[in-house]
Amino acid sequence: AAFDAVTELINANISTFDEQVTAIASLEDGYELFSSMYAVAEIYSSKDTAAKFWADEYEYLSSSAPSLTGAAEDLYVACANSPYARDFEEQYFGFDISEYKDGGKYTYAALEFMSTEAILESEYKALSPSTVIINYVSASDNIEGTYEDVLAELKDKYGASSKAYSNAATVASMLYNNAYQAAASDIYIELLKVRSLLATELGYESYAELGYEKMGYTYTSDDMLGYLAEIGKYVVPVYTLLYSYELSGSTPKWSTSTLVNNSYRIASSLGSEYGEAFSYMLQHGLYDISPSKATRLDASFTTYISSNSSPYLFVTTTGYVSDFSTLMHEFGHFMDGYVNNSEGNSLETAELCSQGLELLALTKLGNYTSASVLDQMAYAAFMTSLEVLWYQGVLSMFEHLAYAIPYESINRDTLEAALAEAEDSIFGSFGMFTLTDVLQIHLYVAPMYVQSYCTSILPAIELYLLELDNAGAGFAAYNKILHRSEDDFLSVLSSASLSSPFAEGSLSRIIGALKVKLAAIVNKYP
Repeated sequence: AAFDAVTELINANISTFDEQVTAIASLEDGYELFSSMYAVAEIYSSKDTAAKFWADEYEYLSSSAPSLTGAAEDLYVACANSPYARDFEEQYFGFDISEYKDGGKYTYAALEFMSTEAILESEYKALSPSTVIINYVSASDNIEGTYEDVLAELKDKYGASSKAYSNAATVASMLYNNAYQAAASDIYIELLKVRSLLATELGYESYAELGYEKMGYTYTSDDMLGYLAEIGKYVVPVYTLLYSYELSGSTPKWSTSTLVNNSYRIASSLGSEYGEAFSYMLQHGLYDISPSKATRLDASFTTYISSNSSPYLFVTTTGYVSDFSTLMHEFGHFMDGYVNNSEGNSLETAELCSQGLELLALTKLGNYTSASVLDQMAYAAFMTSLEVLWYQGVLSMFEHLAYAIPYESINRDTLEAALAEAEDSIFGSFGMFTLTDVLQIHLYVAPMYVQSYCTSILPAIELYLLELDNAGAGFAAYNKILHRSEDDFLSVLSSASLSSPFAEGSLSRIIGALKVKLAAIVNKYP
C-alpha cells in the first residue's frame, strides 16, 4: 500500500522533486523490514517445523513477496516515465531505470504464479511427522491422523515397551514414509507446472532459461551440459575405483560445545578477520547449531538479515566430528556475508566461499583429532567432493530435462523418464536412483541451484590441493575470492588464478591430481 501511494505521487507529479525523493526514501525501512522478517521467519520455522505461528508467518511473507516485487516494479516504471527520470537515476537509484520506460516484465498473472509457487514451496517445507496424515489399519485398529498423533494413540493403547506397539510403530513409519514421498512428489509436479506457466507468461522458452537469469549464470546451458558430460567421463571412474577403499574405523563424537569451541579456535588461526567474524556470530547470537530432531529442518543454511546488516548461520548436527565440515561450509557463507554485506553476490561465488573454506579448514584440524581420524576426514572430504560432482550432476541434468517437458506432459512418468535419461548421461546406465532420491530441498525452493555446486566444487578442490602442496597458497587465493573487486564467477576465478570449470582439460587435470592424493591416503591402510 505504501509503494502504491508513492507510485501515485510520482505519476501525479504535482509535488517537487525533493518531495518525491523523500517519499521514495520513506519506503526503505519497510522494505528492509519485510526482507529481514522473511529471513527470521525462515530461521524460526526451520528450528521447529511444527510451530504454526512461524510456518504461517513464513508462508505469508513468501507468498506476499511477489506482490511487493510487482509494487516495486510499478514504482520503477513511474520513475522511468517521470520528467525527473535522469535525476532519479543519478540522485537516488544509482542505476539505469530506462529499461522500465515501456513497463515492467511482471504481469498480474506472473505475480499470481509466483505467489502460488511460494505457497507450494512452503507446503513442502512444512511436511513433517506433525503434518503428514496417515491411515493406520490393522485387525484391531483404524486410526487416521498425523503420524505423531497416530503413534501417540498406539502408544497409549499398547504401551511404549510392548511388542504390539513396536510392530505397529514399524508399520506406521512405513506408512509415513510413503505418504511423505507421495505428498512431496505431488508438490514437485505442481511446482513444475506453475513454473512452466510463469516462464511462458514472461516470454521464456522454458523455466530453465528463466532459472539461468535468476541465478545469475553468465554461461550457456550448452556450456553446462558439456561440463556434465565430462563429469561422467572423468569423475565417475575415479569415484568407482576408490570407493571400495573406504576407510574404516570409529568416528569420534563431538558435542555441540566441542564443535563450536574447536571451530572458533581454528577460525581464529586462519587470521584475525576469521576469528573476529566467528566471535561476532557467537556474541550476537547469529547462529543456531543444534542436533537433528523430528521437527527440525534436516538441513543447514546461511541467510542474511538486512536490518541487522549481518548473516545468520543455521546448522543441524549429527553429534560427530564430521559436523566440523558442515559448520565450516556454512561459516564460509557467513564470512562472505560478513565481509561483503551480501551485496552483488553471484550464487556460484557464494558456493565457492562455502565449499572452499570447508575443504581448506581440514588442513587445520590436526591439533584437534588423531592422525587416523584426520585421514578419515580428508578421505571423506575428497570422496564427498567427487560425489558432489556426479550426484549434483545427475540432479542438474534432471532439472534441465524436467523443465523442458511441455506443460501438458508433466507427470510422474515423464519425470521418471527424465531421471533415467539424466542418469544415463552421467553413468552410461540408469536404475540407480528413484524420484525419492533426487527430489531434495533445493529442487523445490531454489530451482537450477544445484548446478552451482558442480561448478564451484572444482575450484574449491583446486584451492585445497594448492594448500596441501604449498601451505598458505590455498588460503591466499581464498582471501582474494573473499575480498573480490567483482562478482562474476568466472572473473573471480581468474582473479584468484583458479581454473574455469569450462576450460578444456580443467576437470581431468584437477580430478587426476585429486586421485593421487586419495591414493596416498588409502595406501596407508591396506
